[in-house]
Amino acid sequence: MGTKAVDKRLKQVTLDRTEVLKGDPSLLNDLADFFALSNVPFNVVKLPCFQRLIRIPKENIPNRHQIPNILVKNRAETLQKNHYDKFSSSMPFALAIDEYSSNNQRLFCITASQLSKKMVLNTAHLPLIDIESKTASGENLAQFVKNALEDTPFKLENIAAITRDGGANIIAACRCLEVDS
Repeated sequence: MGTKAVDKRLKQVTLDRTEVLKGDPSLLNDLADFFALSNVPFNVVKLPCFQRLIRIPKENIPNRHQIPNILVKNRAETLQKNHYDKFSSSMPFALAIDEYSSNNQRLFCITASQLSKKMVLNTAHLPLIDIESKTASGENLAQFVKNALEDTPFKLENIAAITRDGGANIIAACRCLEVDS
C-alpha cells in the first residue's frame, strides 16, 4: 500500500475533532452529559431509534414516569418479541436475579445473558414481576422465574448459573430451581 493510500485510509478512520464539534454546542454538551450521567453504553449511538431521537431536539421528551408506564408498556410486546431474536433456545444461559423494593412497590428483576456461537454476549431484561401482593419466599421466587421463562427462548434446563445477592429468599429460590448460584 502506497503512502497516499495509507494517508487516505488514516483520514477515513481518524476522528476529526472539528467535524464532531460542528453541531450546536449546547446540544453536544447535553449529549456528553447524557453519556456521562446515565451510564448508557456508547454503542447506543448506532441504534437508528437513538439517531432519530437526537435529530428532533424541539420535541417534548416524556418524563421518567411516562417512559416506562406508557411508552415502553405500549411497545412492550413488539420490543419483547424482537428482544429475544438474538438468543438460541438450545444454548446455556445465565440469570441474574434480584428483588427491588421502594416505599410502595416490590419488584422481582430477572436478567438473562447468553454467549452466542460467535462469542457475542447477549443480554435480555425479562419483564419485571410485581410481587407486592405475594410473599417473597424461595418457592414463590422460583415459580416467578419459571413463569418468566415461559414465553422466552430460555429453557429452565439450560440455566448454567444464577447470579444473585445474599438474600435468604433468593438463595432458597436457586435451591428450588436446582441451579448453581
